[in-house]
Amino acid sequence: GHPPPWIVEFNNNPPLLQRSGGPAGPQRSLRPQAQRAVAEGDRFTFISRQERTNVAVPATARRVVSDGSTTLAVWVADREWSATCRVAHECMTREMVDAVARRFLRPGAGNDIYDWTTAVFGAPWGEHESMYLIPSESAGQIHVLFYDIDGDGIPSRGQRRTAGYFHGLNNYLRADDPDWLQASNERLMFFVDAPLMALRDGPTWDVTDPSPSARISTLAHEFQHMIHFYQKTVLQDDLSETWLNEMASMVAQDLLADKIESDGPRGVGYYDPTAGEAGNWRGRLDRYNFHNYIQVTTWDRENSLKHYAINYALGAYLARTYGGAALFGDIVTNGRSGVAAIEAGLRTQGYTESFGDVLANWAVANLLSDNPRAPSPYRYNLGGTWSTSRAGGETYRLGSIDLYNYRWYYETGAYDYLDGPRLYHWIGRYPYGIGRSPHSNGYTKLGRMTGTVRLRVSADAGMRITVVVKE
Repeated sequence: GHPPPWIVEFNNNPPLLQRSGGPAGPQRSLRPQAQRAVAEGDRFTFISRQERTNVAVPATARRVVSDGSTTLAVWVADREWSATCRVAHECMTREMVDAVARRFLRPGAGNDIYDWTTAVFGAPWGEHESMYLIPSESAGQIHVLFYDIDGDGIPSRGQRRTAGYFHGLNNYLRADDPDWLQASNERLMFFVDAPLMALRDGPTWDVTDPSPSARISTLAHEFQHMIHFYQKTVLQDDLSETWLNEMASMVAQDLLADKIESDGPRGVGYYDPTAGEAGNWRGRLDRYNFHNYIQVTTWDRENSLKHYAINYALGAYLARTYGGAALFGDIVTNGRSGVAAIEAGLRTQGYTESFGDVLANWAVANLLSDNPRAPSPYRYNLGGTWSTSRAGGETYRLGSIDLYNYRWYYETGAYDYLDGPRLYHWIGRYPYGIGRSPHSNGYTKLGRMTGTVRLRVSADAGMRITVVVKE
């Protein structure tokens, strides 16, 4: 599950910040609140901003840790704490809180989610010139609140849930006008679903169980959104685009998978550099196989799962082909948005390809992903070898991808399945068109043929045709 659309839109186009046209809101002086140290046992009533209402969430700081310069406070809603909760197996315990704290922040360098994520994408907060935002000193504290985000408990099999979210509203100073500023918690924070963190895979809970392990990956995903808000929107005074922001968060999960021991969006064991086994339905790429024709530079709020899939697939290809961690660090920190941010990042890494070139190369790489010997830039799959890159003094490893190993189940009256990229098998004129949308790839399978073959293929202006002969 994923955050509501109004939060996504707010994060990528926050109001009241300076733009080229001047301030968007009334000029007035807001007084920054002093940054108060937080201690275990502190209580605070957080506000969870819904679309037009505010929900109070009383919570207690259950674990506070520091690495010497940054403090992490892990808060748990009182309703979801083991000693006071309604349903024991849906609630947080000391063991769970300690597992989160150990993985997000610990003393020493290069050993936690905070270090590994900031090494790629930059700091989550710092100096700025906006009168509406919390002071730069707030960078010294990160807050994570665990609560039952939608009040829906542990999901039944197949049900969607909101796993977590970052809301840039909390980076604002609280004020009475406009009224939404009354909902700011005035701190760097993000939210994670408590029942999903508590979901066990047997009689006892362990952080390596599928749902808790995925929530550790969620920490990296939401932390990138926090960093993105500061680096792209506040520092660069630039609007972001949802598809790019979400791509960066999924690549963050991908880059950190083996470090945090969580499989991430690739859906293959974090310890495994190979492309995994056939029949894989985990991660994002099974869904991408079925929806690979969708425009990658757009976002449909009602069908976001499809867009997460296609945006991760492109991000995974970019990271494995054009500079890895360093490329995505530059994409987030440069003063561009959308396609221009990717092209600027490519130039910084020494590549001359346009975004259109990347899409065409990616389309071929998808079809050749079962071949570890495919030449660059058509190589998703290194066989049994990690793809490595460096950023901020850290080394990151990415495993191979073979799209033919993923199985997508879909319903056509009865359950059917698709292995590998979705190809339309059509000889002659395809009646519905292929790849009509800009920034998208469409595939037509011309069949298996030998001997002399003559085909005539045409395209509308602005479209590119690539022919792949695969033996």
